[in-house]
Amino acid sequence: MKLKLFHNCKEATLLISKREETELSFAENFFLRIHILYCKFCRSFSKQSRLLKQSLLSLNQKNEKGEYTLNLSDEKRALLKKEIERHLKNP
Repeated sequence: MKLKLFHNCKEATLLISKREETELSFAENFFLRIHILYCKFCRSFSKQSRLLKQSLLSLNQKNEKGEYTLNLSDEKRALLKKEIERHLKNP
């Protein structure tokens, strides 16, 4: 088995996304940390990914069935919808 010390950015972003959902293996975590140490773009993506996850978790609440649902006020929901539509019209 050939060991790669430096993953490319595509592999690193996949590992960053995977890390947000599950635990990485020792090797995956090690190689990702090495890559992030040298790649400012993936380091930035990693920070943004964690911030996004934290933001979404802060909006989540469990309903009576124990399922997570987003708890947005009507005002915030309308504002979010407006922003999404604006970005879709002007990419």
